[in-house]
Amino acid sequence: MLDTLAVSQELTASGLKAEQAAALTGAVRQAAEHGDHVTSEPFSTGLAGLRAEIAALEARLIKWMVGTVDGRDRDRDRGRDPRDSAARALRVRGGRRTR
Repeated sequence: MLDTLAVSQELTASGLKAEQAAALTGAVRQAAEHGDHVTSEPFSTGLAGLRAEIAALEARLIKWMVGTVDGRDRDRDRGRDPRDSAARALRVRGGRRTR
């Protein structure tokens, strides 16, 4: 809890005018009450979630890259041009890979 009187008195003692100290203290009180600030716990939780998403995307990217390499090797063994398979794999329509 913010002690607004103590903050206002401290600001006045440091050289601010009483009106300025009251306005500044009021603004700080409103920000503290509305919760528009981030504490360390929600920040850490959000950061952990972000790291998990990045790890999942990294795993998907690796699977895609391995699949692309495998497909190129398979096509090369069958006498096909591997660039055709790569181009086919990269065609995207509506966010989904099409063949």
